Amino acid sequence: MIELKAGQPERWLHPYGKEALDDDQIDQVLTLPQFAQIDAGAFPQNTSLRDIIRYDARIERYQKGDVVTLLGDYGSSAFFILQGQVHVFIDKHTDPAENFRRPHKRKSTYEALAQLWRNDKEPEVRHGEQRESLRQWQVHDGESGDIARVYLPDIESVLNGAKTVPLGEQQMFGEISALARTPRTATIVAQDDLLLVEMRWQGLREIRRRNRNFREHLDQLYRERSLLNYLEMSPYFGHLDDDTLQLIANETRFETYGSFEWNGIFRKIQGSSYQVSPSKRKQLIEAEPAIVREGHPITGLIIVRQGFARISKELDEGHLTIDYATTDEVFGLDELLQQHRTGKPAISRNTLRAIGYVDVLYIPLELALTHIVPFLKTDVLKARQSGPEGQSTGLDRQWAEHQAQMNFLVDNRIINGTAAMFIDIDRCVNCDECVRACAVNHNGNPRFIRHGLAHENWSVANACMHCVDPVCLIGCPTGAINRNAQSGNIIIEDSLCIGCGTCAASCPYGNIRMVEARTPDGQFMRMAETNKVVHKATKCDMCIGSPSGPACEQACPHGALKRVNMRERDTIPSLDEDLRRKKWLRRLGLSSLVIFFLVLFNLAEDYLSQALMSEQLVSGWFLFTSVILLTLLSARKKLSMLPLIKSSVWMQVHIYLGLLCLGVFGFHTHWHLPTGVLDSLIWSGFILTSLSGLSGLYLSRYFPKRLRTGNNRAPERLLFERIRFLRAELEKEFHETSLQLISNVASDSYLNFYQTDLIPYFSRTKNFWFHVFNIRYPMRRTYQKLELIKLYLNEDSYQDLEQIRRLIEKKDNLDFQYALQKVLKSWLLVHIPLAFIMLLLPLVHVVIVYAFSKGAL
Repeated sequence: MIELKAGQPERWLHPYGKEALDDDQIDQVLTLPQFAQIDAGAFPQNTSLRDIIRYDARIERYQKGDVVTLLGDYGSSAFFILQGQVHVFIDKHTDPAENFRRPHKRKSTYEALAQLWRNDKEPEVRHGEQRESLRQWQVHDGESGDIARVYLPDIESVLNGAKTVPLGEQQMFGEISALARTPRTATIVAQDDLLLVEMRWQGLREIRRRNRNFREHLDQLYRERSLLNYLEMSPYFGHLDDDTLQLIANETRFETYGSFEWNGIFRKIQGSSYQVSPSKRKQLIEAEPAIVREGHPITGLIIVRQGFARISKELDEGHLTIDYATTDEVFGLDELLQQHRTGKPAISRNTLRAIGYVDVLYIPLELALTHIVPFLKTDVLKARQSGPEGQSTGLDRQWAEHQAQMNFLVDNRIINGTAAMFIDIDRCVNCDECVRACAVNHNGNPRFIRHGLAHENWSVANACMHCVDPVCLIGCPTGAINRNAQSGNIIIEDSLCIGCGTCAASCPYGNIRMVEARTPDGQFMRMAETNKVVHKATKCDMCIGSPSGPACEQACPHGALKRVNMRERDTIPSLDEDLRRKKWLRRLGLSSLVIFFLVLFNLAEDYLSQALMSEQLVSGWFLFTSVILLTLLSARKKLSMLPLIKSSVWMQVHIYLGLLCLGVFGFHTHWHLPTGVLDSLIWSGFILTSLSGLSGLYLSRYFPKRLRTGNNRAPERLLFERIRFLRAELEKEFHETSLQLISNVASDSYLNFYQTDLIPYFSRTKNFWFHVFNIRYPMRRTYQKLELIKLYLNEDSYQDLEQIRRLIEKKDNLDFQYALQKVLKSWLLVHIPLAFIMLLLPLVHVVIVYAFSKGAL
């Protein structure tokens, strides 16, 4: 086992290669020109140059035709050629990458449906199978036997007609992906037998940081291989000719800000709550290095090449977050446009701070004013109005209305997500359909927790956000957690996970959970050598392979759950407004449709008579068919693994079809009361089913918002299942405080109140219906009694009595949450049985009508 010296990085406990490089191999690496000129004396003793090469590099052999990197893969290492030559495919149209792309195996409709009865009954069961992954694309084993490789069996035919660039001995490639944790920009194939040095990004950055020549060499490689292509693709440089682009590329500086291991700093500020509290916000912002400060001169155009940056204004002693800048967005352009118009020096209107680790491209002021600003196209300037900086030029802009939301999103680093789970808690009824759907798609195990950070009516659940900068990938010794090349989602290869917990510890959002694996018979899986229980890392994988996509979003019947890509920023500030606007438009359209059909039924009576058809026959069959369709909503919610349109759409159809049935039912009965027994049962059942449905509709629209606001009595939405545990903890604290108060006072006033009122109050749910109907009388009476008791206590006991009052308020909040959530969950116990009864009774009605019609119908 490797023993580290003081101050050496812990990653060296797991060398990059199967074993650490020996001294002869290190000497061989140091013959490369990229390392030969490096001054080893510039490195501290605990992270010497030789040790960086020893632990952060490995030497690998490749055969002719082996694929070294694949276009689109997410890489974290750079390569140096010791022997041999490679071909770099520079044209995506002739790149052979697509020949190796195997989509993650999608379940068939039957396989998805069969999960309902095939899933294991025990939690976290492992059968030993390995899911389709990047590693299964590979064809033969490498020299060491532990790495399999894709290869081209007929490399000559692939190269014929393809645009490639050769790289030979002592040259370097793969550095762009390694430094930025971005997808590989080209497929690279071994032309002949090849010997490569592969260095992981941690070692590469350490050398770059400490050696100027190495840093300049990497920057020059970036200019030659990627920067020109990047500038050509950017809308800000598309009008420039090749010579001007080359001039800008030559003068562009590469700068980095912040810490690459930003998640560690962020976690310390968060604490155990995984949330940045207002008291720690100043500490958080001070930890973000300033790239440009408000009020300082703009000395050039800044392009965020990788990472995130906060755009803020200084307000008194604090910082007001206006927006954020992310990959490929610019800062300073608005100021440069103003300088071009007025001739006055550009002064930054906002402060730009690095969030985590940021790579930026810096284009000098003169070049920007001469070649870029005067020639920007009209469409680019118009797009600025909806971009981050265009929205952040003043406090009176639209984004100023969302400053609190921006603070929340940026401070808690939610902007990192490409699939953040937002839940509108004003619409969520705690039905847990999302959790159940997730469990069905993952062998009975939900992969997220339906609570998390909250802001106003939005909650960001503890579900993997599939981040732009996935710090959870850092340090995984087996590569079990990786970014899927096809979808871009972060997935965990269960068979490769050794349960070290590195990814879970690295995730700054607490979205990765370590679980104890079991065998199919329910026994814990144990390691053969140590007999320790096997642990596995688990998280949301966006239901990869499922025909329906994310089951959670599919299953939510109220449309409260939405997966949001934070790069699509135009949906973020108006998220609430857009959803509610669409909801009202949908309601208006469906209500109009209901009225139209009711009018149509009434107008159709004469036509039906002429067609020798009874209006009762048509309306009766319509009602019977509608009842069948209405009952299908329950089935749809159980089939979230199938692409059958979202449950929220089915719910809307259910509601408005039910309202339409009310009118048709009156038309069918001619609005007369029934006379027979069966007709009376059908009439009563229909009315009761409709009333229970309308009651549920009211409850699901009104109670969730009450649960959030609660007259300032419910500061957070509690999970229903946790309430009884919280009540038990509260009761224990109450008894301890009460006994202390009783022992300190001579009067029996509190003792009597404790025995007659408070013990029953804390032992069970109280004032259930008072909470449901929002009546505060019982609690006002309790507080009045406390005020009277206070008259009999000495001042030393006031603090204990005040603590009792706070505990009563907490208990009242628990009872409030319990009562409203219980009602939300219970009304279906009435509605669903009535609905199935209404499926049976009309069937009997149809049989009887046809039996006695004697062919008249």
